[in-house]
Amino acid sequence: MTNFVGVRTNVSLLTDIAHLSGTVELPPVERSFHAEAVEFAGTLKAVEDMRDGSFSVAEIGAGWGPWVLTAAKAAQLRGATDVYMTAIEADEGHVSAIYSQFRDNGFDPEQHRIIRGAVAPQDGFAYFPSPQEREDWGAAAIFTGLEDDAEVTDYRGVSLHHAKLPAYSLATVLSDREIFDLVHVDIQGSERIVLPGAMETLNAKVRWLVIGTHSRIIEGQLLELFSNAGWQLINEAPCRFQMPPVTMPISEVLTFQDGTQVWLNSRLQREDEVRPQEDED
Repeated sequence: MTNFVGVRTNVSLLTDIAHLSGTVELPPVERSFHAEAVEFAGTLKAVEDMRDGSFSVAEIGAGWGPWVLTAAKAAQLRGATDVYMTAIEADEGHVSAIYSQFRDNGFDPEQHRIIRGAVAPQDGFAYFPSPQEREDWGAAAIFTGLEDDAEVTDYRGVSLHHAKLPAYSLATVLSDREIFDLVHVDIQGSERIVLPGAMETLNAKVRWLVIGTHSRIIEGQLLELFSNAGWQLINEAPCRFQMPPVTMPISEVLTFQDGTQVWLNSRLQREDEVRPQEDED
């Protein structure tokens, strides 16, 4: 299927979208087949701010690469002649999907950067479910020490074997470009661990940041973190979660719909580019 900026998605990658084969999706007034409109809003605002015909985008927790590709295609529609993508993903099968999606959309993977690994507070190692089912896009890395192939019950209550794999800080992942116009982050709750220690890098080299959020508590932590650091909140949609039993703490295990925060780095904007905060609508 093809989305409204021309990104082609192989319907075999995802569950229950075979009926979309051959279709062209309209602009997501409310949501697309995989995301709500607010994520597209943040992505396209970053493209709108493109300068000098070049655009660099990174997707952290990339899945099959929908956001790097959407941003890249939109930038090309806006006249970009130099588009660069970085994607990092921990699951081996999903990394293969990124390579195939790049090729299906006319991009040579060798001209961009695709990393198999987890994003962590610092370079080193993490543990990630292996092997994963193709349809499982919600697994999270564990940064504490485990034995290789240890069986662990994850944040969703799912028991999975975890394998050791390389982990990289955001400073390392974003090291190949001086400035990234957009960074999209969706790391299943690890945003609360990874982003606070990466603020120096984010402040220095990221213009727009779109973050998938996985609990109301995390959302509050990010609001405090980025607003205190001088970023502008441009759009946001809170996550949705089930009401817990009285004795159960509120955490990402209760979340059934991710939230989104769209942030603008005022350090990297001219005065005439600083925008007012906008509602989700």
